[in-house]
Amino acid sequence: MGKVEPDSSEEMFVQLFAANERHLRAFVRSMGLGWEEVDDVIQTTSLVMWRKWDQFDPETSFLAWGRVIARFEVLKARRTLARDRHVFRRDLMDLL
Repeated sequence: MGKVEPDSSEEMFVQLFAANERHLRAFVRSMGLGWEEVDDVIQTTSLVMWRKWDQFDPETSFLAWGRVIARFEVLKARRTLARDRHVFRRDLMDLL
């Protein structure tokens, strides 16, 4: 069975995102966030990617484009977490 071509730009986005979500999630996790933060960052990343979908060049890598956006979202999440007074270092949480 051959690859099904998407009927619309929206379908193309959904297909590419679904095919690459696992890789994006692993990339975000590799940047030191916990699983809950990874879920939040992936959700935000998907929204940013959707809003910027018209800027994506189909001749380039969807995954590379998504990683750039995810990286910025991770940096935002880290700034937010750093402002939270109730965040403990991961090694302390593991000890507790």
